[in-house]
Parts: sequence; C-alpha cells; structure tokens
Amino acid sequence: MTTQTITVLYYPAELAIKPIAEVLYNLEVGVNGRVIIPMEYKVDKIIVAVFKGEVEMLNALGDRVASEFNDVA
Repeated sequence: MTTQTITVLYYPAELAIKPIAEVLYNLEVGVNGRVIIPMEYKVDKIIVAVFKGEVEMLNALGDRVASEFNDVA
C-alpha cells in the first residue's frame, strides 16, 4: 500500500472569509494515483485544493480584510 502526505486547503461549510490549510499524513493512494481522503474528514468542509506534501500557507484571502477591521478604532 502506498501512502502520501497532503495539505488540504478548505473553507468550513459555514460562511467563512479565510481558508484553512491542514496537513494529513499517511493517506492511502488509490490505483488511479489519487489520494483517498476519508469521507468523515470531508464533512462540513468545502475543499478548494489538495497539495502534495506539507505546505505552509503564508497569506490567504481574508488576511488583510481581518487586519483592516482590527485597525479601525
């Protein structure tokens, strides 16, 4: 069995501005070469992208919006 580490970029199912990146380890790779993400993980998520390996998200849509609201007095 081949396994793969991936990073999943997703939005929570409820309204959210900022995406979340989460690393998943040792996921099984199917015969077609695609990683099999467990159905229970997908619940309440809108998956935007899947990256091979560990990816650190440095900046995302919503980061500046949140900081601009914090700067308003």
